[in-house]
Amino acid sequence: MREDVQWMGRKPGNQNRTKTGILVVVSVLFYAGMLVLALGARRLHESSLPRVDVVKPEIIVFGAGETWKVSSALPEEMVTDGTLFVVSQELVNGEIRMVARKVADLLLGQTEDGYREIIRGVDAMSQVIVDAGEELSDGDEVLLKEEQADEGD
Repeated sequence: MREDVQWMGRKPGNQNRTKTGILVVVSVLFYAGMLVLALGARRLHESSLPRVDVVKPEIIVFGAGETWKVSSALPEEMVTDGTLFVVSQELVNGEIRMVARKVADLLLGQTEDGYREIIRGVDAMSQVIVDAGEELSDGDEVLLKEEQADEGD
């Protein structure tokens, strides 16, 4: 007689199967959403990073008369306030990332043909940030504009 009892038009055993089915569907949708977020996280992160233009210092001959020396130099307008940022490759969360680092020990020398001599703080192979489009702080992760263009191809 128990088998014939119906609860709101359903047998009692069907109610558990319906709840289980709903739980499975919700779980699958949840994990599918998490997978989409995990796969898109890097692109989402990079879209929030400041894009920067960089230049490498020029090699310029400085001197007058008998004394001449070859030094790294940057255009004078880049070093007017004495603050420079360079791009440093650093390991962050297990990945190599581009990080803006403020040059702390910058020492500038003489000016020659619109270029300012760099005595200390930036070497000839450094990537000096020219244009960040926004205010940078020491340690900010950045994305090079030229790399972004290369990735789009």
